[in-house]
Amino acid sequence: MTTALQREFPATFQSQGLKFLNIIIESPCGLEKDYASSDVTFFENRSSPTMTLVTDEALMLAVRDGELHHLSELFERYHRRLYGFCYRMTDDRLAAQDIVQEVFVRVLKYRQKYRDSGPFESWIFQITRNACSDFSKRHPSMCSVDDVPDAVRSTQGHDANFQQSEAIAVLRKALMQLPPEKRELIILTRYQGMTYEQLAKLMDADVGAMRVRLHRAIKQLEEIFFELSGERRHAM
Repeated sequence: MTTALQREFPATFQSQGLKFLNIIIESPCGLEKDYASSDVTFFENRSSPTMTLVTDEALMLAVRDGELHHLSELFERYHRRLYGFCYRMTDDRLAAQDIVQEVFVRVLKYRQKYRDSGPFESWIFQITRNACSDFSKRHPSMCSVDDVPDAVRSTQGHDANFQQSEAIAVLRKALMQLPPEKRELIILTRYQGMTYEQLAKLMDADVGAMRVRLHRAIKQLEEIFFELSGERRHAM
């Protein structure tokens, strides 16, 4: 299936050698295993099959009107996605867990400000973006990657699996070197699967502007990626 990233950069996907965007597409995007093993137990799980028929917006309106137990269902629906976003914004699992919990604290705190004028997804991701921004301001040294993981550096051999693992590790470092506003665009489209229309609603911008911003973000990521890859080749 052709992705939005592939449509934006078809020539790159047809090039020979290391395919930068293929690495983005093929890099692991599911953090459910990491999250399932964490200690995040913000709400007792009260979700039921019938609740799947209720929209996010209806649940949040109920929470706003005082039926706070419905927040547990929203937590079940969103906490893994939010964790994935926060982890890739901070590159720190414990920080991501803390930010997810902070997000739902803010949802409770600001529930009266919720208006059913747009998707709940956009509203909660805006809260999450703000929480990540606040975290990075408090802990600027944590939101960077100084080197690729030791596990990758110590891997022996140069087979396809090793090269792919090494490339993904370099991509991780490159992603963390992007400005946060560009990093989040790539995370939201690649790992969260948002469309240009969803991005536009979240960022309060038009679709055309989001295409341009995403294009620039990916080009900068590509430049950083190949620069880091060149440094590693010379160092070996």
